[in-house]
Amino acid sequence: MYYTFIQDDKIIGCGQCECLNEEIGNIEISEEIYNNIDRYIYSDGEIILDPDYEEKQIQKEKARINSLSMTRSDFFDGTIKAFGADSDELLIVIENMLDFLEIEPIEKKVAINNYRNALNFYRKHALFTLLSSVPIKIRDNFTVTITEDQWDNFFDQTDKKNPEAYKELL
Repeated sequence: MYYTFIQDDKIIGCGQCECLNEEIGNIEISEEIYNNIDRYIYSDGEIILDPDYEEKQIQKEKARINSLSMTRSDFFDGTIKAFGADSDELLIVIENMLDFLEIEPIEKKVAINNYRNALNFYRKHALFTLLSSVPIKIRDNFTVTITEDQWDNFFDQTDKKNPEAYKELL
């Protein structure tokens, strides 16, 4: 037998024995629910599938991706492999792009300072949002457009130590 434990109208855990604490309710559940308890909620005296489960998983994954970072070396190794552009070349590109974006001069200075001096690059940094889905002219004859998903995948694959993570930028 399997049980879920309810307190204050919330699932607080599950087990194979009833909880004997008087403040905690016990509801008998199937092995399927027991093995997938994170997909369920307590509602109106019943254990039901959480209608918001998929959306919660999407939000968790987005939060995980936004928390990712990579070293400067990993970042520039990726841009060199993907586009042949190193940190000096990209600095010029970013400075030029920032001139065309509608942001305050102080924000531009902060963005350039972060680019030059950061020990790591963080996916959640606003600069990656600013550089998403806009054409980035790397050289006279070479322009790239990197989407939010490409940045996400680049950070994710770099975090997973994939030596071909740079391909996510292509």
